[in-house]
Amino acid sequence: MRYRIAMFVGALVLGACTGANTNTNTLTPEGEDEVPDTTTPPSKDTGDTDTPAVPEALPGAKSVGCHVDESMPIVEAAPPTGKPAKGAPKAPAGDPNPPMVQAISISPKELMWRIDEKRVGDIYAKVIDNDFKPKYAKVQPGPESMSLDAEVQQQKDVFRRSLLDFGSIPTGIDASPLKGEYTYNNGETMMRITRKGKVRDFFFIQHKLWKIVDEMPLGAGAEWGENFAAAVVKISGSYGVPGRICEPDYERNRPRREVDWRDGNTQVRAIEWDDKTFALVFVDLGTVGQLASWRSNKATQTGGVDPSVQDVMHTPTQPPPLKEEKKDDKKK
Repeated sequence: MRYRIAMFVGALVLGACTGANTNTNTLTPEGEDEVPDTTTPPSKDTGDTDTPAVPEALPGAKSVGCHVDESMPIVEAAPPTGKPAKGAPKAPAGDPNPPMVQAISISPKELMWRIDEKRVGDIYAKVIDNDFKPKYAKVQPGPESMSLDAEVQQQKDVFRRSLLDFGSIPTGIDASPLKGEYTYNNGETMMRITRKGKVRDFFFIQHKLWKIVDEMPLGAGAEWGENFAAAVVKISGSYGVPGRICEPDYERNRPRREVDWRDGNTQVRAIEWDDKTFALVFVDLGTVGQLASWRSNKATQTGGVDPSVQDVMHTPTQPPPLKEEKKDDKKK
C-alpha cells in the first residue's frame, strides 16, 4: 500500500465528519491567542471541536528513507503551493521527502529560526507577561499585585535557568522520547517551558534555534483528539494535504511512528510517543543542511546508529536488512 493511502482516507473523513476547511494550509501548534509565524504567513486555528471517527492505526505504510531531519539530503522541489492541484501526479513510493504545504507556522510570531537562547528568553518573557494580564486586571495595586509580580518573575527565571548544555556529561533527557533529537559535544543546548498545561522544548546548535518540540496530550476531550490517528487527521485537515507515514524503523534510528510535512523552510513531524502523548517537532531545514559539518564529534554506540551520522546511513536506495534476509530465506 502506498505511503499516503491511510492519510487520504483520514482527510476525507475529516471533511465529512467535521466540515473542516481543508484549504487552510497552516497550523497553530499551541492553539493560543498569539499570532503564529516563523518567517511564513500567520496561521489559522482549525476550529475543530469534535474528534472524527478514525481507525485505531495507520496501516499500510512503508518506511523507506523517511524524514528529512538528519536523515538524507533534501531533494530539490518546486516552491510550496499548498494542496496539490487536481490531476497532479502522485509522489512515487519511497519519495525521500514529505509532502509540501503552503505554510508551516509556529506561535508566537516573534519566533524565528536561528535566533539565540537569550532572544528566545526575551520573547517568552513577553509571552509570560501576556499570560498574567487577566490576573492583573482583577487585583488592585498593593500586596496582591506584588505577589503577581513575584510569580511572573519566577516563571521567567525558571525558563531561562532551564538551559541545558549537551556537553560531555549524559543528561536525564536520554531516558525520554527526546533522545535522538540532539547530540553531545557539538555545541547543542536545550530550553524548556511549561505553560497552560503544555510543554515546549527548544533545541539550539551553535547557539542557533533549529528545532522546537511541542508535547501534546491525547485522550477523551483533548484538543487534538483521543489518539494519534485522530491527531494526524486534524493536522492533515489543517495543512490541506495528507502527510507521509513513516513506520518505526530501529535500523534508521526511528523508534516511533511518524507522519510529516514540509514547506520551503520547515519540516514538521508528528510523532506517536505513547497512548497519551504525541509530539509536534518543527525543524529548520536550512540548519539540517549544515548538520554534517556542525556535528563533528561522533558518539560511539554499541548496537545502534548515532543520530549525528543518520544523514550518511539513511540513503533512500539502501535496502533494509530485514528485506535482504527475507530474500535469502526464499532462496533456501
